[in-house]
Amino acid sequence: MPKPRNKKMPRVEKDFEEVVVQINRVMRVMEGGRRLRFRAIVAIGDKKGQIGLGVGKSKEVQGAVQKAVSKAKKQIVRVPIVNGTIPHPVKTKFKAARVLLLPAKPGTGIIAGSAVRMVLDNSGLRDIVGKSLGSSNRLNIAKATIKAVKMLGLISGQKLDDLKVQKERKEEKKGAKPLARFSKEVVKEAETKSKDKKDVKDSEDIKDTNDMVESTEEVENVNDTNDAKDTEEVINTEENKEEKLVEKQEDVKDTEDLSDVEDKKVEPAETEEKAPDEETVKEEPDNQ
Repeated sequence: MPKPRNKKMPRVEKDFEEVVVQINRVMRVMEGGRRLRFRAIVAIGDKKGQIGLGVGKSKEVQGAVQKAVSKAKKQIVRVPIVNGTIPHPVKTKFKAARVLLLPAKPGTGIIAGSAVRMVLDNSGLRDIVGKSLGSSNRLNIAKATIKAVKMLGLISGQKLDDLKVQKERKEEKKGAKPLARFSKEVVKEAETKSKDKKDVKDSEDIKDTNDMVESTEEVENVNDTNDAKDTEEVINTEENKEEKLVEKQEDVKDTEDLSDVEDKKVEPAETEEKAPDEETVKEEPDNQ
């Protein structure tokens, strides 16, 4: 009996087609040594005006590609298509990479090189001319093309993106007056509110200064009382010292008087003892 052949699984159609732009080996130095991983840059598109770009890292190439695809699906950008090409030329810059995109006549095809072609292949554009003018880094070139497509969407009237918000912020920083687009009544209300805020701040500052002055006066009074207490304590200590000295002097005098009295009592006893010696000395020559 012949063995049954394995039936082939039905092919699942993908919503987006994937193009691997670049695969690099990345190294990171850790405490235990070097850690090697793979970095994959993948561009996706549905050939109906939607494209995306993602970067993924993993220990294996397949895992890095899968991560990049999942990130690219979260960052989908719509491409404005007019008669198979872009509506107008665009020039953008991302870091050191610069990209120029130009509309082309029907039948031209996609004339571009490097990562620009890989990103635009699955976008749905049939005729376009692209050129990378700056750095040769594929990641920066791919991101510059995505930025150019976003600018096309903004200028053609699609949804606002972060680029428009950044432009408005830059204009306001340069000195543009943000209140110019409002009516005069709104401007007056804003000015009155600002004046009221300034008055409130001034009154608060005056209160703070008064509180500071009162606190300083209280501190000075406390310091004066403390100084007076210190001087009284010093005077009392000096008086105590003088009294102690006087008491010591009186004690010394009393001890001296007692010693003089004892000396006087001892002297007559000595004279009585010396008298018989003189008599013996006088009697000796008579006996001879």
